[in-house]
Amino acid sequence: MGACGKLRSQLAECLSKSECLQSGKSAQECLREDQVPRECQQLRLAFMECKRDLLDARKRFRGVSGGGN
Repeated sequence: MGACGKLRSQLAECLSKSECLQSGKSAQECLREDQVPRECQQLRLAFMECKRDLLDARKRFRGVSGGGN
């Protein structure tokens, strides 16, 4: 797993349990339409921050602040 792998798997699990995804829509549609639980939204934000931190040159040498293995 990569630096943000744990957050990614938690987000995927959360989305798979949501009613929106079970109704046949894609995860992207559910997230775009804001039809997922608050927990999934928070995990998505944390995952996006983790990915952004990987691209931040200042944090490359210090490591990712959250969501590590």
